[in-house]
Amino acid sequence: MLHERTFLFVMGSLVSINGIKSYRLLQPNTMIQSIAKFLTNPLLFIWIGLLVSLYKSGENRRRLIILNVVFYFLSIGFTGSVLSSLWKVDDEYNENIIYDAAIILTGIISAGDSKLTGDTDYGFRVNAASNRLIAGISFVKSGHAKSILFGNWNKEIDEGPVIRKFAEYQGLKENEIRMYGDIRRTLDEANGVKIFLDARGYKNVILITSEMHMRRALGLFNKVGVFPDSYSVEKYSYKMKWKDFIPTVSGVAKVQEFIYELFGYVGYYLKGNI
Repeated sequence: MLHERTFLFVMGSLVSINGIKSYRLLQPNTMIQSIAKFLTNPLLFIWIGLLVSLYKSGENRRRLIILNVVFYFLSIGFTGSVLSSLWKVDDEYNENIIYDAAIILTGIISAGDSKLTGDTDYGFRVNAASNRLIAGISFVKSGHAKSILFGNWNKEIDEGPVIRKFAEYQGLKENEIRMYGDIRRTLDEANGVKIFLDARGYKNVILITSEMHMRRALGLFNKVGVFPDSYSVEKYSYKMKWKDFIPTVSGVAKVQEFIYELFGYVGYYLKGNI
C-alpha cells in the first residue's frame, strides 16, 4: 500500500512538473500568436488609416470625425455585447417538467455537405447553429423532454433526414424524433409547430434557438398561439476585455447579427406576424 501511494505521489509530481515545463515552453508561442492575430486584423489598419486621415484633414475634418466614430462603434466587440445583452431573452424552463417536445429551429447544416452515405453512415458539416440540435438531444437523453421536434428546412437542402440520422446516432429512438413538414423560414416553423401540437394535444414544450434569435422566434410563436418555455444556445460572454475595444471582424459580425434580428423583428411586426 505504501509503495502504491509513493508511486501515485511520484507520478502526480511528474505530471505537475511536466505541466509547468509545458506551460513555460508554450508561453512565448502564445504571446507571439496573440501579437500576430492583433497585427493581422485588417480593421485595425483601416481604423488607423482613418485616424491618420483625420489628423491630416482640412475642410472635411468634421465628416471624418463622424466617420471615425461610426466606424469605431460599429466594429468593436463591446458594442455588439451591449446590444445583444439588451436584446436577449432570459431562459425560462422548469427542470421539474418533462416536456412533450424540445422544439429545435433548423437551418443548422451547411449546404453541400449534407449527403447521407448509406444506411449506416452520414457525411455533413454542421454550422455554428448546430448547438440547437445538440441541446435538444441533450434534453431528451437527460429525461427532460420526450422528443425533439423540428421541420425539414429545404431552402437549399433537405435537412430533416440528416438531422434524423444524426439524432439516431446520438442514441435517440424513433419515437423520440419528430419532424412536422417542410419549412423555409421561422414563420413556417411557428405555423408548422402549431398544427403539430394541436393535432397531438402537446401542452408543455420548450423552444431552443440561438440567444440572438430567441426574441424574434418567441414573438412569432406567441402570435400563432404557441407559448413555449425557452432555452437559448450560442450565448455571448459579457465579460469585457481590452480586445473588445479594438475594431475587429468579429465585432462587426456581432453588430451585424443584431441589426439583422432587429430588422427581421420589425419587418414581421409591421406585417402583423408578431
